[in-house]
Amino acid sequence: MNKRKVGKTMGNSITIEDANIIKYMKNFSGDKWGENGQRYFNVKISEDAVDEFIERGLKVNYTKPYNNGDIAEPYIKIIISFAGFSEPDIYKISGRKKERMTIETVEQLDRELITKADITFHLGEWERGGNKGVSAYLDEGYFEVFQSRLREKYDDYEEI
Repeated sequence: MNKRKVGKTMGNSITIEDANIIKYMKNFSGDKWGENGQRYFNVKISEDAVDEFIERGLKVNYTKPYNNGDIAEPYIKIIISFAGFSEPDIYKISGRKKERMTIETVEQLDRELITKADITFHLGEWERGGNKGVSAYLDEGYFEVFQSRLREKYDDYEEI
């Protein structure tokens, strides 16, 4: 498992560099699995960080081992909300190009293989229907996507 840097905790903000986004557990569009429009992705965390997140009230889940020898790994859900007072800064990195994602374009990340991500998020308390909890909300994210040799070769060509 990659060593992910969890830290740079300033107040309620947490930064994870080289975050491992779980490819089959992301919903940037908000349209999958009947999630009522909630946009999110799941990121693996180190075992060292589990207790800290639980102490701060965040739910930590574990992946299911599918093959012999697989190990259950801890992960947290990061919610992408465009409803707050400031939208998250989200960028898709492809080769040497950086493209800002908006509420209309962020769903592109559902169709991409994210090879690396650097994210900053904050924890926020919520209350709904008598239930209370803590969720992680994305503030800033840089999502590097897989670029094939041909895509890289023709990336600088102007599209018409």
